[in-house]
Amino acid sequence: MAGDIALARKESHHRGQALLGLAKVLTSEMPHTLARLRDGSLNEFRAT
Repeated sequence: MAGDIALARKESHHRGQALLGLAKVLTSEMPHTLARLRDGSLNEFRAT
């Protein structure tokens, strides 16, 4: 799955793993941060 993310975003496999980890944490432990990402008031870099 991380490889698919990396391929879709044209990033390294390592970055794909980091993005997958971020997504898992956002959905399970950081719902307010995820909401801010969705509404555009926070960017991916700041959320990370």
